[in-house]
Amino acid sequence: NVPLAAGTPRDQYLQVFERALSAAVSRAAPDFVLVSSGFDVLAGDPLGGQLLEPADLHETTLMVMDAADRCCQGRVVVFLEGGYDPARLGEGCVAVVRALAGVAMGV
Repeated sequence: NVPLAAGTPRDQYLQVFERALSAAVSRAAPDFVLVSSGFDVLAGDPLGGQLLEPADLHETTLMVMDAADRCCQGRVVVFLEGGYDPARLGEGCVAVVRALAGVAMGV
């Protein structure tokens, strides 16, 4: 977890995510990557206060998969955590599963 102010611009959020992921993988050298995927980062979530869209979750999932390919033969486990707007939660889950399945957004 990296604390970010509510309303952090998506570009900044994604940069911080990528740096934190790289540092964590370098430091831990994991045998597999566990992702506690919180969907309260999506715009419109009543509790999260962030501005991400499902396509951003697709992108972060691809970042995680790329890191896992480099450090642990692509082993990734994703858990659902957080997300308090049912429609947005569903959209976010679909985006993550699409990334895991190698399916581009909007296809």
